[in-house]
Amino acid sequence: MKELVWFHSLEKHNEIKQKLLNSFDNMEKQTDKNKFHSITYTDYFNKTPHEHRPYTSIFINALDDFFNNFKKYYCTNEFLIFNCWFQQYYKNDNHEWHMHGETNISLVYYIELDNKNKSTEFYDSVKKENFQLDVKEGDIVVFPSFIPHRSPRIVTDSRKTIISCNINLIDLDINLINIGVE
Repeated sequence: MKELVWFHSLEKHNEIKQKLLNSFDNMEKQTDKNKFHSITYTDYFNKTPHEHRPYTSIFINALDDFFNNFKKYYCTNEFLIFNCWFQQYYKNDNHEWHMHGETNISLVYYIELDNKNKSTEFYDSVKKENFQLDVKEGDIVVFPSFIPHRSPRIVTDSRKTIISCNINLIDLDINLINIGVE
């Protein structure tokens, strides 16, 4: 399963980081705490469609290089981002094991990440082991939505901020498949 999880370093991260953080500061946020997770701030339950939230256009407009890699990786030219949300984790916050239903692909963009040990942890159900990628702030981790994953408990005082999205692949681009081509 580890080979199905990949990451992309966003070229425009330094350009958009503060704009995104300012945008989050200026919007309505909820706290989401239950027996499965503790997330200090999120807009996951916001009824406003993600494409109308202030940070979405900042994020999406910075993804040209990512979208090019994404299309090649999945041999597609047509996909739909059908929801995005942000989460801010503070000391003692976490998000327990879960997967995303009704979608093909999920991503996590690390806006603030001071230590790779705070990055998303994945569970390989074939090898029966956990793994994390060697990522840093500004990276986007992409993975099939059925892979169990979690955000480990934050044990320091530094905040972790992410944007997560779910994406459905719509159509295969046969021109991007190299099987049998010489």
